[in-house]
Amino acid sequence: MTKGKSPPRVNPPEKVRTCKTSKRGKKTSLLDQSAPQAVENGVQDWSSEFLAEEQRKDPEIGPAMEWVSTGQRPPWEEVKPRGPALCALWRQYESLVLKDNVLCRIFHKPDGTADFCQTMMPASLRPSFMALIHGDSAAHLKFAKSAEHLARMAWWYSWRTDLQVFIDCYSKCAAFHRGSVPRQAFCIL
Repeated sequence: MTKGKSPPRVNPPEKVRTCKTSKRGKKTSLLDQSAPQAVENGVQDWSSEFLAEEQRKDPEIGPAMEWVSTGQRPPWEEVKPRGPALCALWRQYESLVLKDNVLCRIFHKPDGTADFCQTMMPASLRPSFMALIHGDSAAHLKFAKSAEHLARMAWWYSWRTDLQVFIDCYSKCAAFHRGSVPRQAFCIL
């Protein structure tokens, strides 16, 4: 080693950075600590194969996966009676792509350039995904920050309404209470 140069820095192994020993001596990951509800529902086991299978089972996303894989969109008259979610996907057909057999939506900027891909989230995985986003990425912040994080990763019809209801009913956030309203005297006229 030459004088004045420090040895190259070696990053610690991934286990050291992501695991922590709890008071009971059990190792917990950062995901366990920040989004325990999501971990209970198995978010850490999501793979592209698992997501693709869940999407195929979903009545809203499964037909759209077929359209994209075959390269043919059905006529509007066939899709219209099947619900608003499938109609929305029919209208966005040009933005739908398969990435590792997972259906994604390309989000376009106002100038028309592609910005990022959003995974089409199946209904069975939405509560776990929202728990992960709200509890981990958005750090239990309100709707605006959580919506920003969710929109960069996933999309489904009515995601804004679902996220607002989820945040309003999320046990940790809904448990905060500042106390009762102070008493006021009766107004005598």
